[in-house]
Amino acid sequence: MPEAYAAMNTTSSYTNEQSVKKPQDLKWVIIAVPCALVAAFLVFVLITLLMQQLDTQVNGIYNNVHTKLISSLASTQLNRNSEAVKLLGENIQASEIPGQRLEYDVTSKVAAGKLNVKGTKAHGTLTVSRQKGNGKDAMFQVLQLEVDGKVYDLLKIGNAENMPPTPG
Repeated sequence: MPEAYAAMNTTSSYTNEQSVKKPQDLKWVIIAVPCALVAAFLVFVLITLLMQQLDTQVNGIYNNVHTKLISSLASTQLNRNSEAVKLLGENIQASEIPGQRLEYDVTSKVAAGKLNVKGTKAHGTLTVSRQKGNGKDAMFQVLQLEVDGKVYDLLKIGNAENMPPTPG
């Protein structure tokens, strides 16, 4: 019986030694946890940067489309305005100023900025601001033509009416 007891004691002491972790066995935890935290942080930063890049590209596309729409609508408005026709001539075209797209604020739904304008007699710069209403057609709030250093508020002169409702 003492032999059986001794055999039980060795098994028991072996189990006790295995269940007690030694400090050197926990070294991997000390290294792995900070590494996992750094990796998680880097993944978060990468995802954030990718989302910002995507947002920038989507805004660029949206601003480009909106600039073309406003340019087209402004051209129509200028050709209907007697003061603009008197100053610029016939067949007035509004176009984007290279490198200066109109800015569109999604929150306020306002597109604003400057466009190049050119007619058969002269050329100039058109400052525009156009807000899209809730379910209503958009109207220009600002339509100022600058020709030869003089500024003309086309919403007040020429044809006092704003452009008839248009989709957009």
